[in-house]
Amino acid sequence: MPLIRRFLWAAVALVILYFSITNRHLVPVYLLPGYDSLPLPLYLIFFFGVFTGLITASLVTGWLRLKGFTARRKAERTAIEKTTEIESLQDELNDKRTQQMKETDMPIPPPA
Repeated sequence: MPLIRRFLWAAVALVILYFSITNRHLVPVYLLPGYDSLPLPLYLIFFFGVFTGLITASLVTGWLRLKGFTARRKAERTAIEKTTEIESLQDELNDKRTQQMKETDMPIPPPA
């Protein structure tokens, strides 16, 4: 498996090298309209665009994961609060039933 991975990366490197050689011509890049241009090779512009896209996608993905994590954590906290509330209400109900049974001299049923 590692040998196949190395061949795959070697093939990718060759494709990138071929792309760079075929697109080595200088292209004028205007940063602001009306100013002088900056001549850059076309492959450099292309790879800068790909790199910028990867960084942006990584940041957006991280932000969305963080947003999902905080929403999940909030839901867990709410669930824990509701569970404790239900348990306290059940204890209160059992106490009232026990008190009623003692007052009426009825046998106390086992808890369900």
